[in-house]
Amino acid sequence: MWFLALFTVVGSGLLLGMSVFPGVLEQVPRKFSFAIGTLYIAFALVVTLRHLLRAKTEGSRRQRISAGLVLATLALTPILLGTYVPRRLLFQQYQSGFEELLADAPQAADASTVPLNADFDLYWIDHWGTDRRGGVYFRTLVTGQKGSKGSSYGFAHRPNADGSPFGNEHYELHHLTGDWYTFSASDK
Repeated sequence: MWFLALFTVVGSGLLLGMSVFPGVLEQVPRKFSFAIGTLYIAFALVVTLRHLLRAKTEGSRRQRISAGLVLATLALTPILLGTYVPRRLLFQQYQSGFEELLADAPQAADASTVPLNADFDLYWIDHWGTDRRGGVYFRTLVTGQKGSKGSSYGFAHRPNADGSPFGNEHYELHHLTGDWYTFSASDK
């Protein structure tokens, strides 16, 4: 039981750690991650409930603690991932650096971006752009290959709800704090 608890906590920590970077977890195909996640949760629940419901034996206290840890981790990880808590907490550490750049943002345009190459330790911004309403976008990750439609991920200050300088297709925003959001977009 202790190994299942250790594996669950380490796996959860890895997922939560990767979630602080916009676009990283999104690279795992949804069907694959859903299937693997469902199988693991079902297995972990069966093993955990078996340990919790069986008669008390020697060492059962430690096994019950491990089982409780597994259950707590299985319950909290999806909540933390779904509400972007790790990303919000880490972004707050770098927010002032992003805000310092706002004064020098590119001119507002529909779909133009310019290189930035700014390094904030964990976050590296390769390009940035300003939408027609004045929302400023900082791209921290781009996926895809040359000649194909790629996806852009990053942070946005007061973003436009209709699209970004990095594209309008598959455009999504998630609120972080104040006027700051995380975005994903493609088609540029």
